[in-house]
Amino acid sequence: GIEVYDNSTGEKILQVKKASLQYKVRNLLKGDWKNSFSSLNLSDIYYEYDDTKENAYTDKLEALFSDGEEDDDDELISEDVKEFLFPLPFTVNAKKITVVYRDDDVDLTAEASKLQFKKGGDDHSLYAQMNGSVTAEVESLGTAGLVYSLEGIIVRELDGSSFTLNVSEKKDDDYTLTKSEYLIRIENDLAVFNSKQNIIPLRVTGSYDFRKESILVRVNTEKLDPFSFVKIKESSDIHNAAQGTKLTSDSTVYYNFDTEEVNWSTKGKIALSKKLISAQEMLSFSLNGNNDDININYLEASGDMADASFEGTFNIPRLEPNGYMRLEKYTLPNKSTVSADLFLEQQDGSYHAFIPELFLGEEKFNALDFTASVQKDSVDFEFLMNDYSHIDYDTPGEIKINGSWS
Repeated sequence: GIEVYDNSTGEKILQVKKASLQYKVRNLLKGDWKNSFSSLNLSDIYYEYDDTKENAYTDKLEALFSDGEEDDDDELISEDVKEFLFPLPFTVNAKKITVVYRDDDVDLTAEASKLQFKKGGDDHSLYAQMNGSVTAEVESLGTAGLVYSLEGIIVRELDGSSFTLNVSEKKDDDYTLTKSEYLIRIENDLAVFNSKQNIIPLRVTGSYDFRKESILVRVNTEKLDPFSFVKIKESSDIHNAAQGTKLTSDSTVYYNFDTEEVNWSTKGKIALSKKLISAQEMLSFSLNGNNDDININYLEASGDMADASFEGTFNIPRLEPNGYMRLEKYTLPNKSTVSADLFLEQQDGSYHAFIPELFLGEEKFNALDFTASVQKDSVDFEFLMNDYSHIDYDTPGEIKINGSWS
């Protein structure tokens, strides 16, 4: 076998338990190198990278391949790699490959039960095939994974390369995806992908920009039951009740891996399942945002249970909400209704919510004022409300509550 260690730490980086090269002795003796070798076979390959530790070998590898100079070559694959890879006189077969990545947030394991590179009819193309699975583990959420199958043709100049990716569920994980298929093609330094039409009313399109190291994804749904696409291993009562909810949406997300810039937008409507709430209820939404801000153009509910709308903003670094909610109607279990207008803002480090008038059935309450101030070890709060329901009194009733929670 083959084992590679980090010389500075003594930790094992890469392990290949089995490696063999099949060849024909007669052709080798004749000096017929092109027809001497038939296949290179590798098995039980393991590579691990832990981002929580110092990995001196990654800096060494970067220095080795860059020669300490800026790379001005515009080619995505260097000519040296192409000269080795594409005229390859034998097939490369690998199986039982495991790649593990760890950081403070996630453990990611990618496995390939089969990986093959096979030369095409000339020196300008390769047939590639890979089957395996991917699992991400987050401590607070559990595991999410999928099974994949990728095959296609890689051409020397990359432009014109194409692949088919099949995704299916990984039953051992807490969250997984149902079966879907995607087409991928390389053109103008972009990997362009789109989902093939299937029984799920979901369309995914997008592209990865090799130059900018960025990805753009657009997702469209039409009366999609999210739980027909995403499967959850341990079903809760809420999950079971939510099945049958229908989502119609148009969403876009952009992410730059180099700068960590994020931009996203989503717009659509949700028809809630009657198992979740007994009434007929529709939710509509339009939001967009970036690394710092979330803009809520509108959140609306309409139906038998509630008629309400909200618009506002939320600053993520400062945890600062601002907005306005209009509650036309909310029906309580006793059939009484609630209506109000609410103004939400942050002032001088305090969160402030104000309701000019609140109607509860026949009752009316004025000037409901709530303020919460976040301290280092506690939250100080104050609530004030006026009651005008007893008009036979000269002055309204007043309710005032204040305190601290830690």
